[in-house]
Amino acid sequence: MSPLEVAVRIVVDLLVRGEFSVVEALTRSCKLTAAELEEAVLVYGRTLVPPPNGYWQVLDIIAVDEADVPTYSVVAPLWTEEEGRSDLSLVLTMTEFAPGLFATQIDGLYVR
Repeated sequence: MSPLEVAVRIVVDLLVRGEFSVVEALTRSCKLTAAELEEAVLVYGRTLVPPPNGYWQVLDIIAVDEADVPTYSVVAPLWTEEEGRSDLSLVLTMTEFAPGLFATQIDGLYVR
């Protein structure tokens, strides 16, 4: 697994486990608070589950060209118990601040 994949999986796994306050702390609640994340999941009305093996291939990753340091826009589809791959996606900005280490910002949790 690449360091970027590990960083994305950590955030997705925390979200799936309902550890919204940990996600907020990890991302410094730049855009979404723990309460807002929890509300979005509750309103969606389905049970989040861990993504399957091979998850990395379905991530939409775009390098941000104008950034001073390696930065990526990532759309991570989520899985639910009821649907399998759902239409709910986590949108992240991942900024590499040291080799293999990423600062994470949640840009949104959207139905796509």
